[in-house]
Amino acid sequence: MPYRRISGKQTTLGGRSRLTNKGLNQSTFPISSASSPKNVSSGEANKTTVTLVAVNHPKIPDLPTMNPLGFEFLYLGYLLTALFGQLLSIYKTVWWYPSTLPPSTMTMNFHLIDKNLTVLIALLFVRRVLYTIMWKHLKPSTDNMMYIFVWILACLVVGCIWIIEIMQNVVALHETFTSVKLMFLYYPLIFWLPIYWISENGFLTYSLGCLKGQKNSKNCLSLKSPGRLKDQPESIGDGRTSYINLGNACDAEQVREEVNLLCCDFNSRLAEIVFSSLLGAYYVGLVPIFYTETYQSFDVAWSLQYTALILVNTFSMLTSFLLPPRYLQVLHKCASLLGGYELVGNTTNITSETIDSCEQWSPSVVFSVDALVQYQDNIYKAVGKHNTACPNNSTHQRFFFMFYKPLRVLNWLLGLHFAIAVFQIHLLIWSTHWDQLIIPALLQFFSYFILFTTLRDRIVLGKAYAIYDGSLSSSRIWFP
Repeated sequence: MPYRRISGKQTTLGGRSRLTNKGLNQSTFPISSASSPKNVSSGEANKTTVTLVAVNHPKIPDLPTMNPLGFEFLYLGYLLTALFGQLLSIYKTVWWYPSTLPPSTMTMNFHLIDKNLTVLIALLFVRRVLYTIMWKHLKPSTDNMMYIFVWILACLVVGCIWIIEIMQNVVALHETFTSVKLMFLYYPLIFWLPIYWISENGFLTYSLGCLKGQKNSKNCLSLKSPGRLKDQPESIGDGRTSYINLGNACDAEQVREEVNLLCCDFNSRLAEIVFSSLLGAYYVGLVPIFYTETYQSFDVAWSLQYTALILVNTFSMLTSFLLPPRYLQVLHKCASLLGGYELVGNTTNITSETIDSCEQWSPSVVFSVDALVQYQDNIYKAVGKHNTACPNNSTHQRFFFMFYKPLRVLNWLLGLHFAIAVFQIHLLIWSTHWDQLIIPALLQFFSYFILFTTLRDRIVLGKAYAIYDGSLSSSRIWFP
């Protein structure tokens, strides 16, 4: 019985080519007739299958992660603290202020701060906490229509109260400021509201799905859309834990389908990180500057630098929460099964011997490492242990580059957190004003917490992969 050798000890049994490797998992993948040996008939080649040793991954420990509600309270506390720091730098009292006036006896000129604007900014940030409470903790998980109706009614009541409070402060701002200044407050909301309410995971979509009685197997009463994997929720981000079952596919096409699903989920998480960090930095750092009076004197350069610090800090906090180690592990597992290719050259400038040794790429075939594959008019070389990716697919190439090494993204995040902490220490050392000492000192508590959790995850995962590879040297732990 003919066969194609991949690796390990190979035996032929009942028309199937099997690889035996004791102690390792195995997965069976079909070989197309185009990739079969030339001396095999087409009918026999179509029946031939090859069993490859599956890519094994170490079992990483269950690292503690922050509860979504706990993170939202932490994130809200950071934004409110940062808002207080920006107001302190703008409205602090100065030595030339007349000592006969009452505000000179205080640390800040509270009478100059617009209370409606401050409350409005705080309400915009509280929305995340309200959403987490109503959506993550009180969302119904049963088919009881009465409970669903009460939940929808509670969401409408909370949403109406929040909107009424927002409108009261907006009306008060209309009486104080010009329409030009109010435009600085409105235009981010013009983009945010449609995206939130019309999004796939928004309240409106979920409510309509509840009323229509549509549901799937894992996320009760959520809408289904075509093209999804079987037994997978509408969005991986719904439960933040349903992605754990991915990365164990035994079929080449299913591997690519899981990769496409993870790409969409990763892009949605990255978009949420970027948009939320920009929104927080804008309303905390820039809006208070836009609404200062012309006679108000403050250090503009420091305030802009402080806004940039808020931006990178919020980005750091959101990445640590939305990209946990368990999620990165799943991305790495799928990248290992996906594999990648390097372009060798075009069929016009490669020798005929090389072309004859190539195999035609097939969507149902898994290619081994260093295999030469012909796709369209180009020749590619497989670089992964298992290679199921489409050779000219740029999305597959980026996914393989980013997540094939299990600690690459975590190293990037750790470097970002460490750079932020060092920059805040630099601000503390070189600051000459009392307010510039207080503000970075307050924010450093949040930065150190995120740095500590990321460093803990990096050390634990580094040792786990070092033990799996049979090496415990320090260089192997830190630079795998």
